[in-house]
Amino acid sequence: MTDVLERQLEYACTLATAPRILLFEEMYKLVGLCDEVHALRWLGYEADRELISQFETAVRARFAAERRTAHMAAQHMVQAWNRPLWWYAENLLRSARPTQPTDPRD
Repeated sequence: MTDVLERQLEYACTLATAPRILLFEEMYKLVGLCDEVHALRWLGYEADRELISQFETAVRARFAAERRTAHMAAQHMVQAWNRPLWWYAENLLRSARPTQPTDPRD
């Protein structure tokens, strides 16, 4: 499963760093990958800290670059349990202030 977590992190990084504007469906997938990464980490699976840092940096940069699409994707996927997670909190707020990354085990 750790391999699955690393593959999801790498997939998210690849999508987040694509050299073009993402389609809504791709942004939706990126938000979904954030949920999957969170779930795997919550279950206790771990990945290289550097890879997790790259993931957070790349995803945040993409969300900041395409705020409107990121906001729409987050609106479609938000639920009570995931609203506090940074990828929802930052995309649903009108301000662009980033929040602290969340450790799913807290």
